[in-house]
Amino acid sequence: MRFLLFLSRSLLLLVIACCGSLNLRAADSQSTSPRSVLLQAVLANSASERESLLRSLVGSEDPLVVQALVAWRGGSLYVYETNQSRVPFLLDAQADADGNPKGVRLDDGKFIELSFGKPAFFVPADLTAVEADSKLRKVIKTTLDLYALGSTNPMMRRDAIVKLGQEQNPSYLPHFEGRLKVETSPEAKRALLEAVALTQVLDSDERLRVTAIQRLGELRSINSIALLKAMDEEARKNPAKLGKDTSLALHSARLAIENYLWWGNLWGTFFRGLSLS
Repeated sequence: MRFLLFLSRSLLLLVIACCGSLNLRAADSQSTSPRSVLLQAVLANSASERESLLRSLVGSEDPLVVQALVAWRGGSLYVYETNQSRVPFLLDAQADADGNPKGVRLDDGKFIELSFGKPAFFVPADLTAVEADSKLRKVIKTTLDLYALGSTNPMMRRDAIVKLGQEQNPSYLPHFEGRLKVETSPEAKRALLEAVALTQVLDSDERLRVTAIQRLGELRSINSIALLKAMDEEARKNPAKLGKDTSLALHSARLAIENYLWWGNLWGTFFRGLSLS
């Protein structure tokens, strides 16, 4: 009897522990969701905390978060304050007869209510936007630029990566390299490799620069041919500027891509001729 009682108590404690663990995991998941992170950033007291939280949003996907970031950068994100809470919100696209819109909460996407079922309307001219200095606006822009890395559409990811790679922004490298570890689309993965190489082509470390140039040649990177051609011509005029190894790599990669384009055009012309005959 005592054994059965001990066993039942042990099972009860195990169930309680499991439930507690699940609840903690659920709470942790909610606290790290993109929308929750954005709310923390809006309400943060320090600029450094805001910037850190915003950077952590890269790679996630939530349409309301994107909309809020655009609004924040443009000076149209607000906070509704009561005695109990502070609620970040956006103005709804539609307004009432007086031109006053409702407020859309960032936490759940619902309208702010004065009382149950009665939405609040706001006079835009009376509102004070959440602060965003030039440095924070730049962080928001970077977050928005990199946000598409987390798109569920692989073609959208690829197109965004190609566009970002053309900027040759070194601050994007950690995000490209992080995405490479989880990317499953062959097209997007190729675009990531190209974006990393395009960015590192301008690196001051010649060893890294040469490796990047060689990678662009291996990828037959059409997007890089104009850059490689310009760098190759500059290296020929001033060999000491980039170094011998860089010059050799530039010339080799340029030839590889140009030959690839030449053969592609040749076969394209051949097959077009067959289809017309």
